[in-house]
Amino acid sequence: MSTEPIERCTKTFLDTYKSHQKSKPFIIGVDGLSGSGKTTLSKKLLKYIQSQGYKLSSIHLDDHISLKSSRYNTGHEEWFEYYYLQWDIELLTEQLFKRVNNKANLYLPFYNKLEDDYVYREIQVRQKDFCIIEGIFLQRAQWKPYLDFTVYLDCPRDIRYKRIRERERNIGNKREIVSKNERRYWPGEEYYLRVEQPKAQADFIIKKFKKES
Repeated sequence: MSTEPIERCTKTFLDTYKSHQKSKPFIIGVDGLSGSGKTTLSKKLLKYIQSQGYKLSSIHLDDHISLKSSRYNTGHEEWFEYYYLQWDIELLTEQLFKRVNNKANLYLPFYNKLEDDYVYREIQVRQKDFCIIEGIFLQRAQWKPYLDFTVYLDCPRDIRYKRIRERERNIGNKREIVSKNERRYWPGEEYYLRVEQPKAQADFIIKKFKKES
């Protein structure tokens, strides 16, 4: 991911920030499909914002997914479970998006994968200038109104899927990974693209055409 698009992105959201109501953090959403590089981009934005002397917090939506019993074997199709049940949409709307926009500190459930349970932790946002929220499906209708600026990572499918295979190669063979993606993840992503049109909604799009070195 070259620095030039990131520099243009930061200039754009800092220009927007100038007219922002400073009584609450400026919320930057980093959106994109699986394997597009959201976490990498978020870290680079965080580093740049801090270098400018601003205070910020960073939130990764995958830290707050639902328990397995809420998102698997529910009787719904798997793509539906992924899109609608992977996260507790109502809880995050109330306890994350609304609270951060009301300059209130957060108290959120962090998912423990090994134990399939939660550990609640406080996140300090009240005295921050910025808050980066990163995750897939971030521009769903329930959450989009709470974002002040949204970046969308537009990454070709073949690059994303190659990264996903590399990331998940220790949890099953290639056939199993592809099968699960075909049943669950890819249809959920297609639904998101069709219904919410995240690229059209985003304030800034970063296109990624080649694999990072």
